[in-house]
Amino acid sequence: MKKKIALIFGITGQDGAYLSKLLLKKKYIVHGVIRRSSSFNTSRIDNIYQDPLMKKRTFILHYGDMIDSLSVSSIINKILPDEIYNLAAQSHVAVSFEVPEYTGNVDGLGTLRILDVIKSLRNKKKIKFYQAGTSEMYGGTQKKAQNEKTNFEPQSPYAAAKLYAHWITKIYRDAYGVFASNGILFNHESPLRGETFVTKKIIKALTKIKLKKQKKLYLGNIYSKRDWGHAKDYVEAMWKILNNKFPDDFVIATNNQMTIKHFVNLVAKELNISIKWKGRGINEKAFDQKGNCIIEINKRYFRPLEVNNLRGNFNKAKKVLKWRPKKNLQKVISDLYFWMKPNSYLIVHLVDRKHFTKMIPHTTMTTDCEIQLVNHRSFHNSTVFDDFHYKATVHVPLDINNREVNLIETFTENNSDHIRQNESTLYMEPIDKILDYASSNGFIYHAKINMKNMNEDEHQYLYIFERPL
Repeated sequence: MKKKIALIFGITGQDGAYLSKLLLKKKYIVHGVIRRSSSFNTSRIDNIYQDPLMKKRTFILHYGDMIDSLSVSSIINKILPDEIYNLAAQSHVAVSFEVPEYTGNVDGLGTLRILDVIKSLRNKKKIKFYQAGTSEMYGGTQKKAQNEKTNFEPQSPYAAAKLYAHWITKIYRDAYGVFASNGILFNHESPLRGETFVTKKIIKALTKIKLKKQKKLYLGNIYSKRDWGHAKDYVEAMWKILNNKFPDDFVIATNNQMTIKHFVNLVAKELNISIKWKGRGINEKAFDQKGNCIIEINKRYFRPLEVNNLRGNFNKAKKVLKWRPKKNLQKVISDLYFWMKPNSYLIVHLVDRKHFTKMIPHTTMTTDCEIQLVNHRSFHNSTVFDDFHYKATVHVPLDINNREVNLIETFTENNSDHIRQNESTLYMEPIDKILDYASSNGFIYHAKINMKNMNEDEHQYLYIFERPL
């Protein structure tokens, strides 16, 4: 079966990185557009990068720019993708007040440039288009949860540019029959979130304060309410939107919200920092248990127009797409903190496949275990739980240069004998790439333990990385 081809504008961002990994797992060939720069900005996708000299690549990058019609057109015409995901944007709301023209050019007209090329190719290739919208388009002060029918009231150049992109997508869908859909995504976070976004800013600052490497955190409007989800959940929604039978617009959210202040309190609790708030308005401050002021409000971080209340109603996505968020805000915070946690260790267990002879399945609740040796290049385990029986079979190719491993999982219900089977292809990176990925995420090499002494037949190693702040 011919693989689908996807093209992602904005591939180096948080969503672009997660979407790339999702599509690769779904056997897509993924193309991405990056801007030429004197310094590399591809850290989020370094772990899936493939050398241009590699044969049969499934992940390919192209230089281009959303403000350059010629480069946009050239890339799309060259690739002729089945799906285009437009995630490219100047995405910082506060910055959009400082560079409104640039924001409008990238976020608004950039979308038009893509749609125009798709329209010109519609008799040659039917291309599905996804436009990344934002909850900021709602703006205003609506008290009810916002859905697809809620009126828009943008309060920033960023929101206005995104609203133009939203409407031009609808217009090209209705006027020219382009399969063009909008995802109106509410706030979504992850360890890959940019350092300047408030969630990452709060966690990083409070961590440094705990370690006495920073004295104070400055914030703006701590009473604005946001609907926070996890980026991994939201990119799955993007894919579901484009693989829906018909093009349409969907709100992607959690239908829960909290203030920035409450988010701060949750992070402080995660870090075991006891804080007490005093004062009101611009004079409100937070103090630690020793009486030190560690958080202050500063006018610099207020927007010219504030957006105070965002909460999304995702009922349509739940009904039509069968999508719902899997991770709650506490999981978001835990994930963010985990990747920034100081004085922590990352342990990587590596097996040298050139000398590999056998692998013992890892499970903590095994009632039956079988091991198959290297002549079959496969192994499986069988685990019985109270309600179901789990079996996993792994097939490892004999060719050590082939890094794709086939995994088949079978779940059999004990009472009904109902069987569900998942088949996945796992991609094993070379050892040096795994180690480089650890280093690129802030971990420093600490030690290597040779496990050969544990079993003379096996060449296994533990690499230990330390993560200072």
